[in-house]
Amino acid sequence: MNGNCKCKPGYYGSNCDRSCSTNCVNDTCAVIDGSCQCVKGYYGERCKGTCENTCQACTDGQQCTVCPVERYGPTCTFVCDCNGGSCDIVTGQCVKSTCPSPCTACSEAGVCTACRTGFYGTQCNQTCHSGCNGQCEFNMWTCYVCQSGYYGPQCDQKCSHVCTDIGCHQNGTCYRCKDTNVYGLDCTILCSSLCFN
Repeated sequence: MNGNCKCKPGYYGSNCDRSCSTNCVNDTCAVIDGSCQCVKGYYGERCKGTCENTCQACTDGQQCTVCPVERYGPTCTFVCDCNGGSCDIVTGQCVKSTCPSPCTACSEAGVCTACRTGFYGTQCNQTCHSGCNGQCEFNMWTCYVCQSGYYGPQCDQKCSHVCTDIGCHQNGTCYRCKDTNVYGLDCTILCSSLCFN
């Protein structure tokens, strides 16, 4: 044994005592440094940076890499009139597309590469689980962010009744315990009598 911990989902560090950013996809991060893939709207090694609210994804907070439909420019502030279709993020020119609805972008073969909010799949014909906060991964059912009170890859599991209304992490552990006299991942460890509530 080398004394290294195998961390539970949502934690990292040599002693697994540090929480992954809540802006990491599925609350999962690298065990060594906490870096992760960010949910939409965030960027950086630990997803602490916030993209302009007009971006769907960005590299540094000032430069969008994905814009909503009919938007373009460095921060997606310019509007293009493409009859509900996509436009080039730099020039604003409409991108010719034979994409099936509800795709927002597709390959020349007509396979979707991006979907409208709430849909996923190669034809964007599958609906994200109702527990998702409107968006899920394009090529699978995994949610970006769960609605408050839900967790899991599909946001289809309810947080424990011991969690506060704030909800729980993507792995089901509470953000905060309802009972102020307990703590721990599942709110089962009693606080010392010396603690302040």
